[in-house]
Amino acid sequence: MNFYERHIDARRTARALRADRLAAARRLGTHTQVDWAALVARFGGRCVRCGGTSLPVEKDHIKPLYQGGSDAIDNLQPLCARCNCSKGPETTNWVAYREVHGFEGRS
Repeated sequence: MNFYERHIDARRTARALRADRLAAARRLGTHTQVDWAALVARFGGRCVRCGGTSLPVEKDHIKPLYQGGSDAIDNLQPLCARCNCSKGPETTNWVAYREVHGFEGRS
């Protein structure tokens, strides 16, 4: 098998693994688009980690799927792409933090 074939095979395997993890997460809990929109609106479209408003937010699983997290709304938080990409295995619930502390001192 040449490099290209190995690369394609690895991508297929990664996609299948992601699909399996998402299916397992959805068996633990799910959410609707209305649930997600309400969560984003609750924080004014801001990233709950950095407080930024310049980038659109995306869904982040507080407990990652690869760690057995669910796809329920209580395991989701709106993060900007920069925060989502840089958080690694961090499992801080920024939604809970912001509900108590707000965004004081943030943009």
